[in-house]
Formats: sequence, structure tokens, C-alpha cells
Amino acid sequence: MQFTTQSGLYTSKGFDMTIRTYLKKRILLFISMIIIGGMLHFYAMFLAIPESTIKTSLLIIAATLGLPGFIGFVFFIKCPQCKRRIGDFMNHFSLVSVKKERGIQHCPYCGVNFDEIITDNAID
Repeated sequence: MQFTTQSGLYTSKGFDMTIRTYLKKRILLFISMIIIGGMLHFYAMFLAIPESTIKTSLLIIAATLGLPGFIGFVFFIKCPQCKRRIGDFMNHFSLVSVKKERGIQHCPYCGVNFDEIITDNAID
């Protein structure tokens, strides 16, 4: 089901976007989890009061954010066409690896170009 608005075309799943844009959003989500977890860990280890419950709580929150962010980056960045993992083909902290000018241009498994529009049934 497709609708047309002044801002463009969108489907029932949301706005049409390229595979590259979809991957960038996923990468940004997981890397932000890792960075926030790392910042909380740094604050808890070096700036919080030693041996306090605040320090312990911050370390637990940091691990709760950082570890799933890292695991998500490696295991849950998938090609929306073939659903195979491509996170292990990217450098962990480089958003530039998905840029159009350099880095990977297509899925290493199915060969779909990252500049193609995602089909309506690709993201589930």
C-alpha cells in the first residue's frame, strides 16, 4: 500500500529509503549504545565515589547498554534483502564504511546495491 504526500512517497512500513540509509540508522543505534555505555563506565570508574551503590549501579547500566550494542552491531546488522549478517564486514567504529564513495558498495552475499530502494516486504 503506497501513499503520496508533499514530502514524497512512503509505504505502509514507513518512508522509502535506500539500503545504505537503513544500514546507517542501524549502525548509529548500536554505536550510540556502545558510546553511552562506555561513557557511563568511564564515569563510574574514575569520577564516582569509590565503593558506593551509585558506582555499582552505573557499571550495571553501562554493561546493559554497551554489551548489547556491541553484540547488536556484529550480529544484527543484516542485509534487508537476503537477511544475512554484514556487520562483521564493517569496521566497528567506522560509519565511513557505508559511505557511497568508499567502503562496501553491495551486499557480499546477494550482491544487492546499497543505493537501491528497500522493497516493501524486505524489512520484517
